[in-house]
Amino acid sequence: MSERNREIIARFDAGQTLQQIGDDYGITRERVRQIVVKSGHVPRRITVGEKRDAIAEQCRKLADAGCTYEQIVAETGKNYRYVTQLCRERSIEVDRISLSERLELLRLMAKVSNGASIRSLVGDGYPAQRLAHFCEQYGISSKHGPNRDLSARRQLVEEGRTNRKSWRQIAAEVGKIEGKEVSATALAMWARPHGLVFRGPDGKVIRGREDRPRRVVSLTPAIQCDGSSIRETCIRLRGTYSAGQIARSLGITRNAVIGHWWRAKNGPRRTLAENRVGQ
Repeated sequence: MSERNREIIARFDAGQTLQQIGDDYGITRERVRQIVVKSGHVPRRITVGEKRDAIAEQCRKLADAGCTYEQIVAETGKNYRYVTQLCRERSIEVDRISLSERLELLRLMAKVSNGASIRSLVGDGYPAQRLAHFCEQYGISSKHGPNRDLSARRQLVEEGRTNRKSWRQIAAEVGKIEGKEVSATALAMWARPHGLVFRGPDGKVIRGREDRPRRVVSLTPAIQCDGSSIRETCIRLRGTYSAGQIARSLGITRNAVIGHWWRAKNGPRRTLAENRVGQ
């Protein structure tokens, strides 16, 4: 008997499977079985329970070494569901975060405790959820988002609207306090659901546009009743007021005003008979 066959038989007696022995020597499991039979040994059948026990023992060793589920799946060659179910049945505690990932999360958690936002560190989606859950386990909450203190912002908004400041001015002050750029639109949208709604003397909600300069149109009756026709009035007021403003003052449509402007520039519209003669 050759030295290789003796090693194969010894490994078979030690409890290794035909497949494991064949993979190590580069032969098929059937060839290993033939060698075992020729030596007088009876190939034993490994039950499903014995295979499961061997895999469970391998999972336990990998878990004790600090491997995660993904790493155990890669080492054993089994699927993720099989490994997780087997570890639950055998009470094998597997760390879902590897050592390198845990160190990285601890570094990020230190920044969160110092005032950094989770979104600025890892972005949105699953990474942000994982970091938030990790910080929650250690009792650390982010100072941004729904958990941040907005009392300073509320005070600035109340004082600013009391002093009749625009949302743009208040947003600039809030940005200096919070250390980031805050748009006027976002600040106004935030203030409304938080009860910071301000109403003017007429009872209407102040939306932050009352401080913007507006051109007030006031066409006096003398302009309308000076003997000029509507067309002449539209042409004379072109460039001074918009078409809509002139239309509301004269009681006509905006398209009519634009039509008067167009005919004054391009001449009167030709009739169908004139078009035929021109052809």
